[in-house]
Amino acid sequence: MSLQYISIPIDVPKSFDEVTPYAVQCLRSKVKRAKARVLFVLDHIPSEDLKSGMLLGGGTGATLSRVLKYASSNFSCTKDKFEELDFLFVNWNCWKSYNMSEDRRAESASLFADRVGGLIDEYAADYVVLCGPEPFQYMMPKQWDLCKGKPTGWLGNSMPLKSPEGREVRCIYNMSLSTLLNPKTIKDTSYLLGYFARNLLPIFCGGKMPFKIA
Repeated sequence: MSLQYISIPIDVPKSFDEVTPYAVQCLRSKVKRAKARVLFVLDHIPSEDLKSGMLLGGGTGATLSRVLKYASSNFSCTKDKFEELDFLFVNWNCWKSYNMSEDRRAESASLFADRVGGLIDEYAADYVVLCGPEPFQYMMPKQWDLCKGKPTGWLGNSMPLKSPEGREVRCIYNMSLSTLLNPKTIKDTSYLLGYFARNLLPIFCGGKMPFKIA
């Protein structure tokens, strides 16, 4: 396994010439003859990564790495180990959109979704993990409509997703990392990390969740 930081820019249309894209490199955990490829989409860029310019280059990345290793090695149902999978970790937000109007923010999110869709084919992902509600809303709109904007019932579910080129991959929805490591909810962090790890099981279990989702 080798770690590489790579630039994955987004094509900014002229209608968004006022925005400044985040200058953050994405993280690739590359494995030769990997059993599967996992595209991890993070809804928010950790503040330390905005400063360093390296996604998951700080404490958040170290925590996620431990959670992935825990999920792959502490459940008897897992078939594949963390070290056997190839990962590409990318940011969802490519520029600051929180202060935009609702319409403008929706346009931004659609552009972010187009970028992720392209990466599914370019990277040849087998699994796509969507962390946070906005990536789930725009990548899985039918499921979003079914849950009426309250997607917690989809956490840990393994769902089919077709790429722009027609490839079918498995999509897993999980919580935002900012929820796990938010100082306001720090007393619940241990519980939430365990729940986050459980929701990742489909990528280590052949695309299936081995436990019933309550």
